[in-house]
Amino acid sequence: MQLHHARLYIVLSFIAIVTIACAAQPTATPTPAPTALPTATTAATPTPDATATVIAQATATAQAEATVNARWEATIAARSQQNATATAVARTTATAYAQATAQAREMYFANLLASAKKMNIQTEGELIGRNWPTMGVFPTTYQLKNLVIEARFFNPADPNINPWDYGFFFRYGLGNPSVSQYRLCVTSSGEWRLMMPTQTVAGGAVQSNHLARGQLSNLDRSPTGSNHLRVIAQETVGHFILNGQYIATLDLPEIHAAEVKLGTAFFTANSFPGLRVKFTDLNLYALP
Repeated sequence: MQLHHARLYIVLSFIAIVTIACAAQPTATPTPAPTALPTATTAATPTPDATATVIAQATATAQAEATVNARWEATIAARSQQNATATAVARTTATAYAQATAQAREMYFANLLASAKKMNIQTEGELIGRNWPTMGVFPTTYQLKNLVIEARFFNPADPNINPWDYGFFFRYGLGNPSVSQYRLCVTSSGEWRLMMPTQTVAGGAVQSNHLARGQLSNLDRSPTGSNHLRVIAQETVGHFILNGQYIATLDLPEIHAAEVKLGTAFFTANSFPGLRVKFTDLNLYALP
């Protein structure tokens, strides 16, 4: 009985030792498969045909752009040439028209003078300034409604010191015959004016309507200079010519005859002590 227990004890001890040994063995861990590293992408080497194609496309693009630019520049140049040509033609046409108009006008004036009767008058003299409102006046003693009057006036002073004016009286208008007549004058400020007096006010001064006026580019304003004035009155139309240059057409609805005169100090500011205006080449023509 004791021997049986001893054997059983040995068997159990052996089983325990085997169990402990088995428990002590490590459990094998499966090794994961290695992860493949990314492979660097290698650029494909272009083939000669692909390179030639790219070069050809770039060349074609550059040529196309150059062609567009060339066409645009050509268009601009053509338009500029067209504009320049049109401008030149317009200037030539305007010049030709002006020349033709001037020639026609000169012929008209020549025909007027050919049909005119020259008056026998003093051809030179002097306008002497008076105390305002009395003007310096030289009468021709002729009363005309259709006429040509012309004269050369000599500047009386330096306009920067004493401004001046001079011109003509002609043709009465309706109203008071002592003050209602056309007056055309030039002033040392470089203007011309056509006026018609309307009434005499206190002190003897005359109020006037300014019927027309303008700037003069060919007026000699120098202290020792002179200017040639010509006025034509034919029915309801007049003309003003200065130093041989046509200045303006005048509207002259009043055609009553009146004495034709030369005058100075048409404006108060242009009257000064010692005012004397010499004139020469005075001619007066009666028109039919």
